[in-house]
Amino acid sequence: MSSCRKAETLSVYDCSPFLSEKLSALGLKIKKGDTDIAVLGEGIKTPPSVNAEIVFVPESLTDIGNINCLSAVSAGMGSKASLSFSSLEEESGVMSVNRNVDFSGKTIYPCEVKIPLFGELSLYENLVHGFLSLFM
Repeated sequence: MSSCRKAETLSVYDCSPFLSEKLSALGLKIKKGDTDIAVLGEGIKTPPSVNAEIVFVPESLTDIGNINCLSAVSAGMGSKASLSFSSLEEESGVMSVNRNVDFSGKTIYPCEVKIPLFGELSLYENLVHGFLSLFM
């Protein structure tokens, strides 16, 4: 897992199949084990052992378990989340990157970006997809 190259592999834990499909369409190969990106789903209680460059976690997760990563990014609607929405419409939302995120050899600085919303995804999953589709 080098921080100087584009992310290529992804592991997902307890996420919707539609999220896996959307992330795969971005060119990510979904696999188990060590990956460039890991996404922990909202329903997960105790995460498995995870080894990834960047790990997305729902802000509601209180036990992060055995996670080895360069960057952990929380996402949700709370004020402490790294990724959140500052506004929502029916088919889009303004995603807020609330703090610096180091990813694939670059730093994503705090910003706000309008992203499309997919009804098949939760708000959390829309944030993860929006971030990766813009900054990967």
